[in-house]
Amino acid sequence: FDERVDKSHTLRLSPALILIWGFGDAIHPVLILEAPEDVKVFRFNPNKPNFVAGGCNNGQVILWDISEHQERLEKHHQASRASIDSAQKDGGKEKNVLELNEKLHQCPVVRFCATASIEHGHHSPVCDLAWLPTHYEVNRQGSIVASEEKACNQLITCAADSSVLIWDLRPTTRRTGESTKEIPHPAEAVVGSNKHPGKVPDTFKHLDLVWRPLVKLQLQRPGGGWPLSPTAVSIHESHKIPAGVVTKKEQKVQTEDVSEEKLKAEVSVEGIPSKFYLGTEDGDIVYADIQLHRDTESNRLVASMPEECITAHCGAVNSLQRSPFFRDILLSVGSFSFAIWKEAAGRDGPLLQSSSSAIPLSGGQWSLTRPGVFFITKANGNVDVWDLSEKSHDPVLSQNVCPLPITAISPSIQPGKRRPGFLALGDRCGTLHVVELPWSLNHCSGPEEIAARGFFDREVERIAYSKERQVLNAAAFRKQEGDDVGPGTSVQESEANTTARMQQEFREYLDLEKKLLVQHGLREPDPDVD
Repeated sequence: FDERVDKSHTLRLSPALILIWGFGDAIHPVLILEAPEDVKVFRFNPNKPNFVAGGCNNGQVILWDISEHQERLEKHHQASRASIDSAQKDGGKEKNVLELNEKLHQCPVVRFCATASIEHGHHSPVCDLAWLPTHYEVNRQGSIVASEEKACNQLITCAADSSVLIWDLRPTTRRTGESTKEIPHPAEAVVGSNKHPGKVPDTFKHLDLVWRPLVKLQLQRPGGGWPLSPTAVSIHESHKIPAGVVTKKEQKVQTEDVSEEKLKAEVSVEGIPSKFYLGTEDGDIVYADIQLHRDTESNRLVASMPEECITAHCGAVNSLQRSPFFRDILLSVGSFSFAIWKEAAGRDGPLLQSSSSAIPLSGGQWSLTRPGVFFITKANGNVDVWDLSEKSHDPVLSQNVCPLPITAISPSIQPGKRRPGFLALGDRCGTLHVVELPWSLNHCSGPEEIAARGFFDREVERIAYSKERQVLNAAAFRKQEGDDVGPGTSVQESEANTTARMQQEFREYLDLEKKLLVQHGLREPDPDVD
């Protein structure tokens, strides 16, 4: 914080940018996304990758539309592959590739299309963001309904201001008479060129500065107490329509004798997982529900009480990731430890929890190719690789990447069986590091998915057995105390005997303390009383 205050004049003059890079050119970015404030988190729409959503330090949520630059991205990808192939051949065709690369070096700056309303958004930096799946959405009453468009139109954000917000990209009312022309931006939008002025697509023009959250959740600890401060969110983001989910259009085709008013009404869907996980600033792992319920006293829609709230870390949770192979397995990373959880079974504790590290942990990610492998980043610039199929008490590899704390991590895989895997890492100074993963960490050896599922199932059985033994041991202890008292003794008599025994032990302790003080000359002996 002090460093940010000292450099406040520099931060105001420097723009907030997101750089999109390609593997073919490590000097010039492919695309630059301009933001009104420093962006803490951003996500591409999984259904429409041309839409990008980000969360800023001032609590605003912003949107970009890079549809106009899709052709440029494809050409840059082709030029990158051509330059790599031509480097392995003669230099006759390399000049044409270099000329094409010089044209692509003029990187355009894409200005944001819409920003959320400051008054109705978060009041602290947006900590995490996630897109809702394509097969369901949330209405204004906080109910889960089947998605008619089967597209990602909603996203969920969380911040440390104790709020979880759900946003909708679609307009609340259909607007007519709006111009479809692009809005010119006075600033130049191409680096190194003054001929092409910047333009902003009007895709989200209806949301700019008036965008409000659709649903606002204020979560509190179970049983009352202070509000929770979320820092990470994870939903069951399987972007596939599960079996049994029927949208309104499909229901209209299947149903004949239904009135039009009933068809227009949104149909709630049973069986869709509406639960989600949260990591908080205090190190808690919270299992809550998106759906709202009506309070009997105030008759208002309020957030449901979290089902689980377990203190798992001694600091803020900075990462909460689901396994790409098992959607019910989560990895949480706190300040000095990490833990692996199973959804809907977290109240019994984590499946695996590491010991406290001497160096703070900054993040974590699952491997995209191996079910039992995950990566943990540290504040000293190291990356620890854990392989549960080999050992679960120590990392199999620890690699130093940079001397600065690593703040972001993202794995990537290239199409093809023989293609290598990469790990993108960002440090505190804004430097991007791309590390190529070795063959053993990028390719499975045998049925590893079955082995990983067996490991998690055995841990669940172990926790259940341990809990059962605790109950049996407590019952046996109570039975033993009852046998020591004797048959036919009432509960009140047993409690009275326990109280008398504790008082007698306390008097014996005081006598022993007095005797030791007298022996060491710290207290005068009591005079004998006849």
